Amino acid sequence: MKSFWQRFPPPLRTSIPLLMLVFSLAFISVNTLLLFKSDVRLTQERVRELARRTASRLAEIVSAKVASREISVQRELAFLGRDPDVHWAVVCDQEGIITFSSEISWLGRPLSAMVSKTAAEVARQAVNERMPASGIDAGNGAVAAHPLPAETDDPHQWTVVVERDLRAPVTYAYETAKTQGLISAGVHGLACLALWWGLHQFFTRRTRQLLENARITEAGAPLPEPLQGRDEFAELSRALRENQDRFHQLADNVGDLFFIFTPDGKVLYVNPAYEAVWGRSMKRLIEEPQSWREYVLDEYIEVLEHAMDPLFRGQKMSHCEYRIRHPDGTVRWIEGRLFPVKSATGEVYRIAALCRDVTDRKASEQQMLNVSERERRSIGHDLHDDLCQRLAAIKLKCELFTDSLRRKEEPNISQASEIGRLIGEATSVCRNIARGLAPVDLEGDGLMAALTKLTKTVEALYEIPCFFYCPHSVMVENTNAAVNLYRITQELVNNAARHGNATRIDIHLEMNTDYVRIEVLNDGVAFKDTPESRTGMGLKIIHYRANAIGASVRITPRSDGTQGTIAVCLASHSTCNPN
Repeated sequence: MKSFWQRFPPPLRTSIPLLMLVFSLAFISVNTLLLFKSDVRLTQERVRELARRTASRLAEIVSAKVASREISVQRELAFLGRDPDVHWAVVCDQEGIITFSSEISWLGRPLSAMVSKTAAEVARQAVNERMPASGIDAGNGAVAAHPLPAETDDPHQWTVVVERDLRAPVTYAYETAKTQGLISAGVHGLACLALWWGLHQFFTRRTRQLLENARITEAGAPLPEPLQGRDEFAELSRALRENQDRFHQLADNVGDLFFIFTPDGKVLYVNPAYEAVWGRSMKRLIEEPQSWREYVLDEYIEVLEHAMDPLFRGQKMSHCEYRIRHPDGTVRWIEGRLFPVKSATGEVYRIAALCRDVTDRKASEQQMLNVSERERRSIGHDLHDDLCQRLAAIKLKCELFTDSLRRKEEPNISQASEIGRLIGEATSVCRNIARGLAPVDLEGDGLMAALTKLTKTVEALYEIPCFFYCPHSVMVENTNAAVNLYRITQELVNNAARHGNATRIDIHLEMNTDYVRIEVLNDGVAFKDTPESRTGMGLKIIHYRANAIGASVRITPRSDGTQGTIAVCLASHSTCNPN
């Protein structure tokens, strides 16, 4: 059963000063007690020393060999009797009979009958050991005994015994220690009061700041002021619980997939949409964070492994698209956006990801690409079969007309020849455009032939040297992949010729067991990855076509010591040649 303090914990701003006050008072009490004991010991020792000195002085008077010794002893005892710090002082003989005393009624009586047991023991010890002795008489007094050696001319063996008051010094030490303890307790109490006030202000402001910064109070709801009677942790726990409930209401009911994971891949949270989109258990993903590799197509695993890299380079968002195998046997397209979660020091310590199923959108986009490609081919065929033929016929008639003028030696023969030449150039340009719009069949080794013709077309259109290198035969059986690789290369080359101020363009095509690799180099302006450059339509089309076949495109400045840009496109071998 929980105690009262567990059920109703006091506010932290009160409990901390209270605990400090309790511990301070306990420390002050123990410290005062130890100091008092030390002072009592010192006081007892001091009073014992005074008693020994008094006994020694009285012994000197008793042992003085003068005629008036008795008068001197009686005068000294009378003086000691008037001293409030001396209880009594006696001189007794070897039989223990009191011979001289500050108390007149004690004369002639045994010492042991008139003093305490402790005083008698001290006197006996001094007589037996023939040495001064001292002791404490039950906390009331300090007793000192001083024996006198027997002399030949004095048959008596005298012993001086004195008891000084100890209660008054001990009482003074006690009052002093108590006063010091009370002063210390008062100072600590004021310090704890100041601490309570400071903590009250700090925790009140800090709690409000945490609630406001986390935006966990509803709009317009006043914060508790100044949180009187409330535990700070309970208040924060309540507010955080409300915030968590709102978060789950949003995350659990949204149709998009929502992840939170660490940079090392540990999944901290995934909403129920994961089971609907991926068709797998959330529990297994949390227990086995790398299980996603079993469902993602091989050509997209590397894309996902490097999806977080832009976030660690300072970008605010990273975008990726990939395909997964659904348990129902279909292959689905997933679009993901990753956002960094930074610590107070600016370090990325968590990643938030939003994913959605874009299979239907991808199918529509692919249909649009197919329609666009068919239109390109149709326009290309129309240009080649119609417009180019008409231009060829016009050129032929122009040549016949020029020959007729030449036979008649007409002065306009040069203008007619120029018209024929321009029509021939227009025909060539139109034919090159038609070939670009409708390249030859791209299946098999058709991609190599199409890229070869692309270089010739670029040289004819832009008058820029363009070279194609393919050391080994490259086969691309997937028509869709071949078309997209050709269009990506075409866009990269056209960008270099139109916007890069290039004076030379090189195209490299090669293939290994993992990838088909296309590299486009130019010696123009170095590419700069800026927000303005990423908004260009050309780059968007390039990345869109690359995502359509699971390829990656990287455009960077050249690093071989030559100014310019290098663009590398990597497409999975399994995508290009699925059989």
